Amino acid sequence: MKKALIIMILFMVALNLFSQKTENEKVADIRIWYKEITDNLNSYEKILMDAPDESTEGGLITFYKEGEEIRMIKEEYYGESGNVSYSYYFRNKRLFFMFKVQTTYDVPIYIDESGNGTAEENRFYFYSNEMIRWLDKDKQKVDKNSGMFYKTSASVLNDAYALYEKGK
Repeated sequence: MKKALIIMILFMVALNLFSQKTENEKVADIRIWYKEITDNLNSYEKILMDAPDESTEGGLITFYKEGEEIRMIKEEYYGESGNVSYSYYFRNKRLFFMFKVQTTYDVPIYIDESGNGTAEENRFYFYSNEMIRWLDKDKQKVDKNSGMFYKTSASVLNDAYALYEKGK
């Protein structure tokens, strides 16, 4: 009886090890979920919320809902020397991706509204509430063992779920 139990446990452990996805497989899943949301964005209910106190030129939060489920949240904040947007993507009430774009204008917006700007993008990939990849402004992977990776992961998750609660 003990022998059968040990064999069963070993089999389950081996099955679990073989069924775990690699980081690249998880990112592939995330890309599929992202595409599903972006392809259906126009079919979701859109709820707008002003965020005037968050920046010098104001801000806007947009919630995209399918029924009671929030699929995406977009935060946009404007300043005289640039703007920043955060797009949070959810599946089954869990964050799986966040895209941040920070634009810096060459001149303040009140001087020349058509001025050029430079944009920096960061991509944050989450799987089961754990950040598995961060691509920085140069599209390079940030070291998972760095303190910055851990700190940023906690910050993004905290911000995402605080916004999610606002949108319910």
